[in-house]
Amino acid sequence: MRTVFLVIVLGVVTFMLTGSYAVAQGTITGTVADRETQQPLPGANVFLEGTVIGAVTDSDGNFRIENVPEERITLVVTMVGYERFSRPDIRVARGESLSFSIELQSMVIETSPVVVTATRSERSLREVPTSVSVMQAEEIERRNVFSIDEVLRNIPGVHFNLSQINVRGSSGYSHGAGTRVALLVDGVPVLSGDTGEITWELIPVEFVERVEVVKGAGSTLYGSSALGGVVNIITRDLPDRSVSAVRLQGGMYDSPHYAQWRWSDRTRLKHQLQISHGQKFGNAQIVGSLGTLYDDGYRQNDSRRRTTGYLKGSYTVSPYQTITVSSFFLNQIRDNFLYWRSFDHALEVHDEQLDEEVESFRIQSNLEYRHVFGSESFLTARASWYHTDWDDNIGDGNASRANVFSSEVQFNHTLARSHFLVTGVEASIQTVDSDIFGERSGSVLAAYIQDEWSIGERLRLTGGLRFDATQLDTIDTFTNISPRAGVVYKVSPGLSLRASAGAGFRAPTSAEAFATTAASGLIVEPNPGLEAERSWSYEAGFNAQLGRWMNIDAAVFQNDFRDMIEPQARVDPEAGLTAQFVNLVRARVRGAEAGITFSLCNRKLQPSIGYTFVDGRDLDLDEPLKYRHKHMLVTGILARIAGGWIEIDYRYMSQVENLDTELGFIIDRYDEHVPVHVVDISAGGEIVAGGIPLRVSAGVKNLLQYHYVEFVANVQPIRQYVATVQLIM
Repeated sequence: MRTVFLVIVLGVVTFMLTGSYAVAQGTITGTVADRETQQPLPGANVFLEGTVIGAVTDSDGNFRIENVPEERITLVVTMVGYERFSRPDIRVARGESLSFSIELQSMVIETSPVVVTATRSERSLREVPTSVSVMQAEEIERRNVFSIDEVLRNIPGVHFNLSQINVRGSSGYSHGAGTRVALLVDGVPVLSGDTGEITWELIPVEFVERVEVVKGAGSTLYGSSALGGVVNIITRDLPDRSVSAVRLQGGMYDSPHYAQWRWSDRTRLKHQLQISHGQKFGNAQIVGSLGTLYDDGYRQNDSRRRTTGYLKGSYTVSPYQTITVSSFFLNQIRDNFLYWRSFDHALEVHDEQLDEEVESFRIQSNLEYRHVFGSESFLTARASWYHTDWDDNIGDGNASRANVFSSEVQFNHTLARSHFLVTGVEASIQTVDSDIFGERSGSVLAAYIQDEWSIGERLRLTGGLRFDATQLDTIDTFTNISPRAGVVYKVSPGLSLRASAGAGFRAPTSAEAFATTAASGLIVEPNPGLEAERSWSYEAGFNAQLGRWMNIDAAVFQNDFRDMIEPQARVDPEAGLTAQFVNLVRARVRGAEAGITFSLCNRKLQPSIGYTFVDGRDLDLDEPLKYRHKHMLVTGILARIAGGWIEIDYRYMSQVENLDTELGFIIDRYDEHVPVHVVDISAGGEIVAGGIPLRVSAGVKNLLQYHYVEFVANVQPIRQYVATVQLIM
């Protein structure tokens, strides 16, 4: 497998070095403005269709595109909330410069943003056969979040058990050992090699352009860990001019509602500083960032300190070739709060947990090469490295170091205009050196193909297949074939129907198969006999646009699981409470989801509501799956007032029906679970102070001071007051 990995990387480099390096000298400049208000539009994407070159408009709506090829091209402009603009048959002679004044028509409601995760190609949301939720940068910024997982809680069908994401009931809780939702950053997997977990703090929030959440099995395109869904974080485009930014966030925790929970006499604070700079040097663009955070925590032994770094750069080799590199790191020291001392002291830990902490360092680096062969096909080749290194002083102390080396070559091609093919091969190597999991290694080799077939203007069929061969140390190699089929039918310009069926699978992680440790009264035992879990996912839904002011998206879904991997706890009279990961023979999750968005008063008032019903059952025991909420509701209303905005969000989740009752052996009142009611409010806008433009916002999280748990004996954040100030120069 190491040989395969090196061959793919060598092939990528060779292809890059043998490409055409001819650079044309034409230039296109211009401005982009709102058609109705005539105000300039900063942040619009302007690019030449069928090439890799483009630009982003500056604060005055200006753009400049250099190295324009000497041939007929189409100029395209896109921006969230506006209709797509294109001007075909433009020809710029060598040394010539053309200028355009472009006006975009606003959409009363954004009904069909472009997404890439569902099909590995750019498609309108109405053209994909599965449910996808999209959260744009503007929505993220308004919510004053310190890490990206905070904002994901406002997406219908998504909830968290502490840091572990759950999409439509696909996951329970495994305390940082494995995930059924794959995390991608710009299409590259970011899952640790030992535990397979997601570290949300790794990605600086201010560099996120949008987040796409695919609901349902994504293994046909993304392999293991995409069994329950995919979260793809798309980072911002690189600046085409010199730009610097300073982002300062601060906040404080309120006192808990119950007097007996007030363990600290001083105000608990949190603050974060992020400094970044971007620059363009000829055909090269680069941006870098460095940030620090300190959080006192609202609970005893719950503070954290972290430093983050981000670097992204690209070089335009020719109008058809680009090289992109990116890297981000996280160094964090966090105290360890596992569960409460008692219900009457819910924000305090047992004495033996005092001063327990975990120190970790994580770095992820990517290299991407893209070659566009006109408007009909392009090739993308990637290589990445993800390193994790952590140790703690819990119990006798634990440590783990892991690496994941990955490579991929993907080719997208339009065949006979009605067929769009996506093909690719992947290879990865994992290494683990840990006193908990042992010294382990693993590898993955995969190939996939997908065909989108357009029949007329209304019908689009999708069919795909992926083969994976996964080897995990001493466990037998897991081989799996994951097919998927989908259909989208446009009944009318405002109504589309969709249906899909697909297979998913997930191989066990080193943590699930080999973990041997003890902490806080819990003994974890290994299970090297674990089998890979598999599923079939089904969905049918529709998207309807009613006039220009309301959009409805709804779906019914079912996931059938076989050999589902879940932790199983038991009380041993001699050893105490033990836990081990086992395969459930059969499980099923089914339900329905509906979302409605409004745009009223010329987009000045935008209410939304999303409801998800989930029925997850262990079919062999005939009982509910653990740690799942049957009813989930997210609502919000955004009002734009006098150049600023105010937003109110509400989130509800019904009480969890099934817990690990064995936890009562070590945890006082472990079953204190209640329905979740969380209200957040924020407001902000742009101001000028001393001639300096600032973006400011402030808000209150958990406004009602409602106390609840996401996992056993673990109270979630109490009321917080937060503020953000951002300076862009």
